[in-house]
Amino acid sequence: MEFPREADGRLPLGAALLLAPVEETGNELLRKPWIAAIGPAKRRDPQIITVGIEPLIPANHPYRLDAKTGIWNPSAPQLTRADRWGVNGLDLPGLGLTTRDANLVRLAKVCSGEDGTLADRVALCILLQDAGRFGEAFDLFGVSASNDVWRVASGGLLHAGLEKEQIAWTDAVQEALRKCAPWMLCALVAKVKGKKAPRYRLFPLPHQTQVSKTSLMLIADDKGKPKFEFEGNGSSMRLSEERWLRPVEIDLIRFGFEPTDIGD
Repeated sequence: MEFPREADGRLPLGAALLLAPVEETGNELLRKPWIAAIGPAKRRDPQIITVGIEPLIPANHPYRLDAKTGIWNPSAPQLTRADRWGVNGLDLPGLGLTTRDANLVRLAKVCSGEDGTLADRVALCILLQDAGRFGEAFDLFGVSASNDVWRVASGGLLHAGLEKEQIAWTDAVQEALRKCAPWMLCALVAKVKGKKAPRYRLFPLPHQTQVSKTSLMLIADDKGKPKFEFEGNGSSMRLSEERWLRPVEIDLIRFGFEPTDIGD
């Protein structure tokens, strides 16, 4: 369930889901052996996930479960839904297809004052993301985006000369804004005393072959709040998707595909 998939359901070529380091070194920029689940290397290969030990640079991989070993390792302490989702008491049936329009109206009223709980705001946020109302969804948690990000998300060009990339870049940014978990972002950009506010590279926009690629970043704004922006970046580092994207099981359950092996 946690392994990444292409839009058509196939396994991405060469994708690696990092499970646990064989030995701790403390430096994520060093190549070291990891227990990992690996997808097929070539399109003609069988759609099989192979678990083994691979030499990997962990900082470069967006698919990781080493911080949530309870998801895949039955001998590790098991995680509650609150642990996995960053919120407790989320009413997932109310976020399905049949009742979400009515619940969007109801939750908007509840969260307009101070009576709304975190679960209420998260539920409203997800429904607003479904509707493409990203700005309203992000306002619930103090998240913002640069004018460039909003322009690309709205179907505009980042700048002249990128007409061929326009549709693909808009699709990629919209997908990221729709699938992110705004309620988990504040903790990511919190400044540690004596250190600069963190900047995270989420992913490069598609169809770029140059070394320095325009990437979607997560940064802290002037007030220390999460903000999405673009940056030309030659780094291969990626923020692990489980730290900033909505857990896939939330969507599976709310649309009626509840995994039978996941407890409360």
